[in-house]
Amino acid sequence: MKESSEGVATQFDLSGGTALAQKIWEEMDPGTLVDRGVIVAGDPQSCIDSIKIHEATGVDQMQFLMATETIDHTKVMKSIELFGKHVIPAFKK
Repeated sequence: MKESSEGVATQFDLSGGTALAQKIWEEMDPGTLVDRGVIVAGDPQSCIDSIKIHEATGVDQMQFLMATETIDHTKVMKSIELFGKHVIPAFKK
C-alpha cells in the first residue's frame, strides 16, 4: 500500500472484481512489502527485521524461495551465502 507524503495509507478502489488482488499487489511498492514482513528481501539486516515481524507473532518456522530462474547464478549464490552467514545465525537459539 502506498503512503501519501503525510504518511497516510492510500485508499484503493475495491470494485475491481477478480482483478482486485492483482491491482492491490501492483499498487504496493517492494519497500512497503519488506517493511511489513510480507516478503523477506534486501540486505541481511532487512531480512532479519522482516523475519522478526513474524517471530513476534509466534511463528517459529518459515519457508523461503529464491527467484533462481530470473536472477544471475552468481547473484543467487551470493544471496544464499549472505543468508547462511548472517540471517540464519541471527535466529539460532
